[in-house]
Amino acid sequence: MMHILLMILKIIGIILLAVAGLLLLMLLLVFFCPVAYRGRFTRKAGSMTGSVSVTWLFRLVWVTASYDNGNHGFRIRIFGIPLDVVSGWLAGRRDRKAGNPGNPGKKPDNEKEKNTDCTEETTDLSSEKKSGRTEKKPFILVRIWRRIVSFFRLLAGLPKRILQSIRSFFQKVSDILKKIVRFRELLFSEEFISAFGLLRGSTGKLLRHIRPRKIRGYFKFGFEDPYHTGLCLGAISVIYPWYHKTLKIEPDFQHRVLEADLYLRGRVFGVYALYIFIKVYFDKNIKYMIRKFRDKEAR
Repeated sequence: MMHILLMILKIIGIILLAVAGLLLLMLLLVFFCPVAYRGRFTRKAGSMTGSVSVTWLFRLVWVTASYDNGNHGFRIRIFGIPLDVVSGWLAGRRDRKAGNPGNPGKKPDNEKEKNTDCTEETTDLSSEKKSGRTEKKPFILVRIWRRIVSFFRLLAGLPKRILQSIRSFFQKVSDILKKIVRFRELLFSEEFISAFGLLRGSTGKLLRHIRPRKIRGYFKFGFEDPYHTGLCLGAISVIYPWYHKTLKIEPDFQHRVLEADLYLRGRVFGVYALYIFIKVYFDKNIKYMIRKFRDKEAR
């Protein structure tokens, strides 16, 4: 008996270890296997096409989206099998099952007609009863007197309502000014400056990590207003030093034009994003600011 019990415990332990190993393997794959992405965009006179694909686990999971002159496309593949094929197969099975006879809960048409006749009779009776009732209206002088009394009551309570509205308005203004002063003190505190610096630095690191590793092609643009063209060129110049060898930028300050032929690709490691999140979340200044903002909103 003891031998059998030990064998059962041994089997349970092996199963638990196998499950734990699978979970650990899945976590390692999620955090250490990169998510790769690539895209292609082409815009010429009268035509525009584009496509984006995201792959994970050596393309065992593949998501693609495409656009071709107004035609959209989207597909997900898992282990090389499109999900739309699987969903179509499941829908076919459901349709075959739904085609079997047997709806015992369906009522016959005669019973439905009887129920509708009964409801029509009851509505006719209720309408006859309502039409038979006659409400006696009060005398016209009484109605005029009641309206005069209600009007003077409204006038008598009007100053009190005005004072209450003025008091509530000034109370709201005072509360807003107090919150502004408290938030101003908080924004210029040392903890907020340190937390803001950490958030800015972490956001910059994350953006540099997820940015495309490669961009090639050309991009020609122009607006009706040269000022907007200059603004767009200034925004592009922020990232242009990373891709100046493979990316050609052509601003046009005289014509409105948009032409492009771009290809990009990159990858994202989940472990790096997790590292940034843990670094920000467990920072003492970030926790202090979150607690302070919650306390001030609760007041």
